[in-house]
Amino acid sequence: MWRNEKGNVWDDEICHFKGKRSRVAYLLTHNLPYYKKSYHAAVTDEDLFTMATGASLVGFELRSSTIVSPALVEVVFYFIQTLRQKAVFTEGDKWLLQPGVWSEHSNYLYAGNKWSSPNLKYKKVPNIGWDASHFSRMPGYLYTLSCIFKSKSEVGRFILRLQVGLSQQFMEKVVVKSRRSDNIDLYRFNNFMDGSNGVFRYKYPSKPSGYGPFENYHHIFYGWWSLLGQQPITDMYKNLSHSIPNYFPAESEQKRLAKQIVDICSLR
Repeated sequence: MWRNEKGNVWDDEICHFKGKRSRVAYLLTHNLPYYKKSYHAAVTDEDLFTMATGASLVGFELRSSTIVSPALVEVVFYFIQTLRQKAVFTEGDKWLLQPGVWSEHSNYLYAGNKWSSPNLKYKKVPNIGWDASHFSRMPGYLYTLSCIFKSKSEVGRFILRLQVGLSQQFMEKVVVKSRRSDNIDLYRFNNFMDGSNGVFRYKYPSKPSGYGPFENYHHIFYGWWSLLGQQPITDMYKNLSHSIPNYFPAESEQKRLAKQIVDICSLR
């Protein structure tokens, strides 16, 4: 996947990339004017999954040997360079990955609309962040990287900054807290990482009405966010454990599994 398989995400990208390495290298050396569409410049799930897998394999090799495969060193090098170049710090350590790069993608074209209704018009948000559900994998990527670098090294400190900053971005821009009558915190979750909360995936084949405000929240119950290792997120999961019925009112396997995951996350 890294060197030989088809590297393209979209068939109409400007180049035919051999392996994810060539696509990521192109993204690191070419800015937006080089692309037909803004989202062609996006580092996607496929790119990140591949690089995170390489980082995970480095961790395995470090446990069993003092020698790391050069091919995997290369993958991790590109991973770190991607984060250095594409993470944009906004306020203090808070950050977004490539803000605005998805604004022309069909899933985001209606994000400026506050509500879903028939016959919505395009309304783009110029500097929109990734939707929170797709970006919820990032804590896992950062945790993997933190396991293979010494915490006091320059790269280790950079990864920690990303972890702390992403926790702040999530808690301040995505999480919306209110208080129940019995003093238990309740939460709603904005749809996008920059705090935007408009319509996501309007006209999506499996959900034509898209996701309206606060509806793109199931990623919370996969538990990825707890991997940032920050106390405010642990506290959030503790409170969620008391309010699962608000998100899964019916007795179901999905509700039972969500409760188990939330309880594990609250112990981190």
